Amino acid sequence: MENPENPRVFFDVQIGGENVGRIVFELFKDKLPKTAENFRALCTGEKGIGKSTGCPLHFKKCPFHRIIKDFMVQGGDFSNKNGTGGESIYGEKFEDEGFPYTHDKPGLLSMANAGPNTNGSQFFILCKPAHHLDGKHVVFGKVLKGMGVVRELENVEKEEEKPKLKCMISDCGELAPGEDDGICSADDSGDQTPDWPEDSQLDFSNSENKDKVLEMIKSIKECGNSLFKEQKFQPAKKKYKKALRYLNEVDNSMDLSDEANKEIESTFLIPVCLNLAACHLKLEEYAQAIEQCKEVLAANNRNVKALFRKGQAECGLKNFDQALESLSEASKLEPSDKGIQRELAKVKKVLEEYKTKEKKIYQVYSLLLYVGLWKGITRCCRNRYPYMGSEIWGKLNQNLPLLQRSLHLPTLLDNLVRKGQIDQQTNKDLLNLEVEEAVPKLLDLLMSRNPSSARDMSDALQETHPDIAEKVGLGSLPAAEDCSEPRGTSYTTPRTNTRPSCERVKSTTTVKMDERYSFCILQT
Repeated sequence: MENPENPRVFFDVQIGGENVGRIVFELFKDKLPKTAENFRALCTGEKGIGKSTGCPLHFKKCPFHRIIKDFMVQGGDFSNKNGTGGESIYGEKFEDEGFPYTHDKPGLLSMANAGPNTNGSQFFILCKPAHHLDGKHVVFGKVLKGMGVVRELENVEKEEEKPKLKCMISDCGELAPGEDDGICSADDSGDQTPDWPEDSQLDFSNSENKDKVLEMIKSIKECGNSLFKEQKFQPAKKKYKKALRYLNEVDNSMDLSDEANKEIESTFLIPVCLNLAACHLKLEEYAQAIEQCKEVLAANNRNVKALFRKGQAECGLKNFDQALESLSEASKLEPSDKGIQRELAKVKKVLEEYKTKEKKIYQVYSLLLYVGLWKGITRCCRNRYPYMGSEIWGKLNQNLPLLQRSLHLPTLLDNLVRKGQIDQQTNKDLLNLEVEEAVPKLLDLLMSRNPSSARDMSDALQETHPDIAEKVGLGSLPAAEDCSEPRGTSYTTPRTNTRPSCERVKSTTTVKMDERYSFCILQT
């Protein structure tokens, strides 16, 4: 500390509802007593309700609303929670007390402001030196412990400068002289190591400390294993993440041989990643589980546990093809593993059911295509353009093989029976046929009567599938009497996409194919 007489305060921080650790600050009361006292009292909440905001003068539950990587983490707006509010314990604003310190290193605590002498409750924690702020913002404290938590905040995913996950001070207060700083999380797991390697007493740059560090990591991992066995998956996840932080610090700071690094990877890194993936699976955090499995597979692409757990996570995300791929690979490597075989059979069954559902959806899509074409044919007849019916019917013929494979007719046929378009015997006859034969027979039957059958086709769809009919945008079709055949012509069902001479059609009406949906769209 700069001065043992200076007060210490703390923030307990949450990211996305998960506790990530504690930040402990020293406040420079010896040089900046007014600014330090403002921050200290806002940590304890002892000053009651603010006169300007009408809110408790307290940082508890206050968000970190603005984060800029390689610059700073900002918070302190306890009223509006977006950077536009806050209040000091002295009133809305107070003056700049002085500038005895510069913004020369990470971890410094400084006042945010809107210009000279506009200090309130908002503050920022520096992530990198920022000398352009010197003389403009009052530096009044520093991080003693918990810089790892600051880095975690700094690297959270953001939308511009706003964190996507809720970053919040879940609790805060003042530490009495000589009181434990609480950096080692209090739990019943037996783990006494600090949450972040930066706060430990070990020098990670000294390779002679390797054995001590690895023993520490082993202890953290075993605590996680015990919690997992007790089905305390959230606390277990926290321990495995902590072990990974220590392993990353070893990798970044210690100069070890390739052989030593490989041993650490196989003994610690891979098991911890796999255990963390298992926690994510239990908590249904499938995307995070996949990331941990990928870390393992990057080191060893034949790791069966990683392939198995990745397959489970992909299934959880309904990525069934990827799940099948991972589980099939795991099955090849361990063909006798019953757990893998059970999961593989489960995914195959789900995939089959999923494909069946897709097929049914496509059957409905096919029905929509029919109705869209019928609507076009009816309009052509109303306007006495037999050529247009020929054009659209040609499109229908082009898609007929596909529709014959997928269309499901019973519900529609039953509706058409009630409308009198087909009788019960015809209905039975069509149902007894293969779909390949039934589809053209039904269409021939309807079209051989008169175009008003398209109206009944549309009505049938609206009654049996109202949501789909609305999506298609089926308007009211012309009445049957308006759709009678043009005088002097006979309307037949064409089988080829021929184009008879019709100058009126050319000049007033066009047909185009919307390739996104394969629907015929009439433009007049």
